[in-house]
Amino acid sequence: MPIDLYEVSLHVFDSRNVNLLWFSQPSLVVMEMPAGLPFAVILGMDVIRACNLHVDGPGSVFTLDF
Repeated sequence: MPIDLYEVSLHVFDSRNVNLLWFSQPSLVVMEMPAGLPFAVILGMDVIRACNLHVDGPGSVFTLDF
């Protein structure tokens, strides 16, 4: 199945202080997601490895700390 790849940058800001950059990945290769999936985005290990990932499986929640 052919897929489209794109080079993008990812920047996460604090909505209360948009001048304060929380997390930045200046160059990521991403692929287009097929329509109709039950989620909007998948984070790859390249992004997760740059963060602290906390998973509460029983609570069905996760947190990414930068």
